[in-house]
Amino acid sequence: MTPGSSNPFAESAGQALLGGQYDEARRLAGMGLSLYPDDQELLEIAALGAEGCGHHAQAVTYWQRLLALHPERVDAANQLGLILEQQDQSAEAEALFRQALSLAPQDASLHGNLGLTLESQGQLEAALACQQKAIALAPHAASLHTNLANLLVRLDQHQEAEQTYRHALQLDPQHAPALANLAVLYSDQHREEEAEPCLRQALALEPNSITYRANLGQLLLAQGKWTEGWPLHESRLELRLLRSGRASPYILPSQSSCPRWQGEALAGKTIL
Repeated sequence: MTPGSSNPFAESAGQALLGGQYDEARRLAGMGLSLYPDDQELLEIAALGAEGCGHHAQAVTYWQRLLALHPERVDAANQLGLILEQQDQSAEAEALFRQALSLAPQDASLHGNLGLTLESQGQLEAALACQQKAIALAPHAASLHTNLANLLVRLDQHQEAEQTYRHALQLDPQHAPALANLAVLYSDQHREEEAEPCLRQALALEPNSITYRANLGQLLLAQGKWTEGWPLHESRLELRLLRSGRASPYILPSQSSCPRWQGEALAGKTIL
């Protein structure tokens, strides 16, 4: 956040944001903006508060207003690009990352984010160049090595991907995405005994991850470990998006008018 704002709402809104009170931060910043509509600190707080509450459309509006007033704000372009990428507006996200890189060409995270949005558009070779550039600028960032490994999997370079995941874990042994994605790679290669401890460690690090729970459930079921596997497998119903960005292939209870089967007799009934 930018220090020195004269807006009396800025301090209280900023404190709410730092305390994780995203809705309160958004409310206070919004009140301040009604009096000081061009205050960049309040626009930033309002955008971050809206993001924290899941109000992504509102966050986009605030970031766009901030960028219109201050096009030099690389951080704002990056944040807006990340939201647009999540909303499948990859071309718009790409333009923002490129705009930011024109101002900050040595920013490793920007190169990495551009690589991710190019990957989502299927431009895998261009994405690879971006990820390699990002790592050259920040060679000790485990997250960047993980992004590169994910891309190598898509390029069918599985041995190189495994080595890159392992290098990410050497840099940060508790990097949960590297553990989880390495587990998926092992599972795809029918190396379940190696995949399981990786997934368990990832889930221990991020116990609220629906994806990790669902993946572990599927892996356990594949090994015939029914008692533990079935409850974890239920997490699949909570998935809205897969890691690849595709819609979940499962029919969610909220998407169907049919009641879920609870084990009752099915005589004379139909089950989907």
